[in-house]
Amino acid sequence: MRYHKASNALFGQLYRYTGFYYLIIIKMDKNLYYKDFGIRLCNFIIKDLQTNRHTIYRCMPDEFINETIDDYKHCIKQYNEWYDNGKTGLLGKSYRDAVPDVIVRHPDFLIENQQYYMDTYGINILDLDKKKQNKIAKILERGKIKTEDEFRMIYEHVDELCQTDGNSDMIEKFNVLLRDYEELAEAKLQKRKK
Repeated sequence: MRYHKASNALFGQLYRYTGFYYLIIIKMDKNLYYKDFGIRLCNFIIKDLQTNRHTIYRCMPDEFINETIDDYKHCIKQYNEWYDNGKTGLLGKSYRDAVPDVIVRHPDFLIENQQYYMDTYGINILDLDKKKQNKIAKILERGKIKTEDEFRMIYEHVDELCQTDGNSDMIEKFNVLLRDYEELAEAKLQKRKK
């Protein structure tokens, strides 16, 4: 039997054998994607700092820029260590923390790397904001924040809305959700202390 690779798919590869196509399922390594995303983002920021050091970042001292570049190089080492040591929780948390920041501060990273992530992982990274917006809409519809991650996402969303002079009614709705969650968390903490 002879198989010919026809194309890549998200979770597998399509092979052709005598006119029929067979999909051979291969599980995507989500942690490899998280590591890859973090490393590519760090390299993107390092390159941006180095190339724009005398234009956009001219008001920053060279010493500060060099320290920032060193910090990002350290992050790259950390991503590799976390992946090699199987620290999947740290990779996932780092990814979830980075995505909102990338959407707001580095949309050019998303545009530059869109084709790479589509070809390699079958993921359209330009949809990351849509996924976030869907989660926020579900929380708003539910009328309650359930987890610390949801709290952080809503908090960051409110911060973005305030920076862009967003709808004040929506900001107030989100603030009510945030206050309710904080009060519930405080009540749980007081209950544990007793």
